[in-house]
Amino acid sequence: MSYLRDAGIDARPVCDLVRVTDTAWQPAIEAYLRSNVEALLVPGKDEERAVKLYRSLSGGRSVYGVKLALSSQARNTRAVEAPAAGSMAALLDGVNEDALAFLRRQLGELRCVETEAELVRSRQGLTRDGLLARGGGIERLRLPAASDLRIGASDNRARLRVLHEEIEQAERVVRELEPRLRRADDSQRGLARLADADAVAQALHERVLEHRQVAERYRSAQENRRASLDPDLLRLSEQARELKQHLGDCERRADALVGQEAVAAADLERSRGLLDGLRQQEALVARRAVDAFADPDVDPNRVERQREELDGKYPSLEERARRCEERAKESDAQLARLLPDAWSGLAQYARDHGLELDFDANAWRPARGLLQRELAQLRDTELVRYEEDARQAYATAVDTFRTGVASTLYDNFSRLKAQIATLNRTLRASPAFSNNERYQFHYEVLPEFRDLHRFIQRAADIGGEDTLFESAGQVPEAFRVLVEDKAAAHVANSPLDDYRRFFRFEVQIRQDDRVVGSLSERMRSGSGGEHRAPLYVIAGAALAAAYGKSEAQPGGLGLILLDEFGDKIDAQNARAITGYLRSLGLQLVLAAPDTAQGTLSGVLDSYIELFRDGDLLQAERIEVTEAARTLLLSDQFDLHPELLAAETERIVREQATA
Repeated sequence: MSYLRDAGIDARPVCDLVRVTDTAWQPAIEAYLRSNVEALLVPGKDEERAVKLYRSLSGGRSVYGVKLALSSQARNTRAVEAPAAGSMAALLDGVNEDALAFLRRQLGELRCVETEAELVRSRQGLTRDGLLARGGGIERLRLPAASDLRIGASDNRARLRVLHEEIEQAERVVRELEPRLRRADDSQRGLARLADADAVAQALHERVLEHRQVAERYRSAQENRRASLDPDLLRLSEQARELKQHLGDCERRADALVGQEAVAAADLERSRGLLDGLRQQEALVARRAVDAFADPDVDPNRVERQREELDGKYPSLEERARRCEERAKESDAQLARLLPDAWSGLAQYARDHGLELDFDANAWRPARGLLQRELAQLRDTELVRYEEDARQAYATAVDTFRTGVASTLYDNFSRLKAQIATLNRTLRASPAFSNNERYQFHYEVLPEFRDLHRFIQRAADIGGEDTLFESAGQVPEAFRVLVEDKAAAHVANSPLDDYRRFFRFEVQIRQDDRVVGSLSERMRSGSGGEHRAPLYVIAGAALAAAYGKSEAQPGGLGLILLDEFGDKIDAQNARAITGYLRSLGLQLVLAAPDTAQGTLSGVLDSYIELFRDGDLLQAERIEVTEAARTLLLSDQFDLHPELLAAETERIVREQATA
């Protein structure tokens, strides 16, 4: 219908233009008419254009099973006399004569019958419950449900909308009356308490007693007030109160001073004892300090700097001692942490250069002496001779990188960008996955290679050498690190050999052009079914790249075999995945259990059923036609949202009448 409307042809369903005068017969009439109920009535002046358009629809725009009702043919039928009483055609009425004539022509001379005897005697007859007599035989038609009736459905929807408005109005009135009802209930409960005369009398008696007590306290307070207004009595009372308070303060102060004196005496005796002990230890500490400074690992100047730092930061000796102990523990922990790596490196150096290590792994002093001797030998003899050669080799590597490797890497970067853009276009054109999810490939340059990546792009833009007006700049330090690591490892695992190591790759999960997560996050927390679809997307992209598939060359061999494909995948994901893989130019061969047949039949061209009975194996190939796929997909809500709308409307209608 949308294709006709786009072509400027005003076509309307005949079911919206007619009605059934006796609704008891409407299910039987629609069961007999079948698809004629939703035939599109085409004006006479547009009939040839409509037929031409219908015939031209092909490929993805193909439409089947839709009937066109021709107004010119309906006008010829209108010239015939009115339908006979008692016929099905007489039960139809409407505002459009062409639509009415079309449906009456489909009904023909079909009669309305009630009993079995009338049905057997009639040449063409139909009962209310769908028994049809035609051509000398009897068959039973499946009557549509009340929610599936099409004739006059637009009027029913209008009436339903009016009923919904009346229900909403009634609910508003109820909400306005509820506060009044609550106030009336409160008033009724208050009046109900007065019905018990004894309880009311008891409450009044309690209030009278309470009043007497309050009055007695009031009289006592008045008498005290009058007594306090005497000037002499008031002044003497204040003086007595002040003196009593001062006496209490003095007694408390005397008690506090006595306690402080006792504490001070005890502290004095204890301090004298500590002083005597410290004087005795002073000589011992002095001798130990002299011995400590004599240790070869002690630097007196560093000790003084550390002492000054501690004196400035920590005022007490306890805090300084605690800080020294903490630093000692930290140093021991750092030594224990670094010693294995250092010993491993030293052992590897000894194996590479034929040195013999005649000390233990935790003996760092002999190791330090060995390294100092090796460094002195390298600096004074061998290293000096090879330093210039190393500089020249690095300069040659830089020139080679700028003239050849950088250009090759830039071409690989451009090809990767185009390949991922093609895959993302294919994913955007594919149907949405479950929960309206779509997937997009995403990549970004690793932080440690960003400077080198920018340098490669600049070098490719200006060519292999700097010009008078443009320069790619200095080669980043990351290049030297990569060259040295590659030379040390002796393997081809450097980003200079594999351009993909410049990037971090990810699959983004989107909903309505909004990123809601990534595959790596879902792999940590999602269910097994949520992992399948993105993994099939990645596998399809990798296999298409291995086959050399591209937008310019989609043909050629592209076989992909998927086992247990129907496991933990719903029908929507199955359609989206197969559509995406086919759009990449891949031919699918799926293996799945028979429990997945209902999910996968709608996306298959054919399938082979295998039956095993002992040593016997039977294989049967079944081809799924286009009509079968259309039928299998006809109840999918994502493809036919009108089904969901109709079911929602039915549930609302049932809840409203319940």
